[in-house]
Amino acid sequence: KMAELEASRILSESVTEAGNGAYVAASMDGTPAAALQTAAKFLLESVEAKLGGGDDDEPKPVCILLSSVLAAEEKLAFACAANDAAVKDRGLNAGKLVGAVAKVAGGGGGGKPN
Repeated sequence: KMAELEASRILSESVTEAGNGAYVAASMDGTPAAALQTAAKFLLESVEAKLGGGDDDEPKPVCILLSSVLAAEEKLAFACAANDAAVKDRGLNAGKLVGAVAKVAGGGGGGKPN
């Protein structure tokens, strides 16, 4: 429930429009990895709905990158979600993005392109 509230706050405060798309990069400290992924998907759908289609009604590219410090476990968690417009049209790979961010933070990671 707390993750949902935090995701709603992020939606109202942390969406950055860039070019003809948008992204969110935010921290949800204390949120477990599974809930972080759920929040990323929720934010992706919400930002897509907020932006609507472009001039030709094509979806605009959207990418969500979330992080969480899990102090009790001494771990970091990352989640990334991207829509088809970002993956197919712009070449974004969410799994590679998470892997690169995790590597900078001293860990590993990866996943699916979206």
